[in-house]
Parts: sequence; C-alpha cells; structure tokens
Amino acid sequence: MLADISEVEGATPEAFDMVKHIVNRLPEMGLIAKAYVYKGPVIRGMMFQRVPQLNHMDYLFFTDFDEALQWVSSDYKQKLTAHPN
Repeated sequence: MLADISEVEGATPEAFDMVKHIVNRLPEMGLIAKAYVYKGPVIRGMMFQRVPQLNHMDYLFFTDFDEALQWVSSDYKQKLTAHPN
C-alpha cells in the first residue's frame, strides 16, 4: 500500500476514524508493505496522535513519492521471495 497524503493539511475527527478503521483491517487483508508520502511534519504528527494503531505497525514515511514507490516494490518482492506461499 502506498498512500500519498502529501496534499493533506489536516482532517476532521471523522476522517481519522476512517483511517483507524482501514488501518485495523490491513493485517487481515494480507498487507505486506505500506508507505505514506507526506509533505510536512504536521500531518505526520497528527497521524501518530490520532491513529495510535500506527505505533504497532510496520511502515515507513517518505517525503518523495518515487522513493516510497521503490521501497514498497522492493519490500514486496523481498517478502514474496522469502514466503512464496
């Protein structure tokens, strides 16, 4: 999963509730790699504050979309090779 939140400057509590719902469902969907692309530290800080479930998940934040895409692709291929089933 690659989420580009670089244009997001803030969100309503309901929006963060939806993010929490999605984040809680990701493990059962077989998610292998996830990355967020953000522009400034404010939204990243808000994500950690409003979605505490992120603290227990494996993901990375990037400021460059192409770097994030490359990492997700590489991580996916690496994990797929390690667990072919």
